[in-house]
Amino acid sequence: SHWITQSPSSMVLASFLVPNKNNSAAITVLKFPGQTGGLLQNVNRWLQQLELEPIQLSQLNQYVQNGKTSNYTFQHVTITNTNIQKGMIVFIIRDKNYSWFFKMFGDLEVVVSEKSNFTNFINSVKLP
Repeated sequence: SHWITQSPSSMVLASFLVPNKNNSAAITVLKFPGQTGGLLQNVNRWLQQLELEPIQLSQLNQYVQNGKTSNYTFQHVTITNTNIQKGMIVFIIRDKNYSWFFKMFGDLEVVVSEKSNFTNFINSVKLP
């Protein structure tokens, strides 16, 4: 893959830069204990990061889909803002103790073109 490994930080378990011509996206892997704030609060925070208005609980299904890999069930969130040409894809995997967030955020062109590679990455994940 053409992802470039970056140094993780205290909260980030893994980090990658995804370059594409003059644009890029960042992929981060984070782990938090429990349910971490709830899905609606997380989606509203991500909408705000993309300069979009918050939503109500009844609108959550516009952004969230459920899915599964051979190893896990997950929630999949896709948010785009064509006005600023930015996008985000987040996979949330929960086990009995933690919520794992796999987030790709960056230039919309890169997020769209890397969606299948990112999905393949999620399908290969084996949590400890």
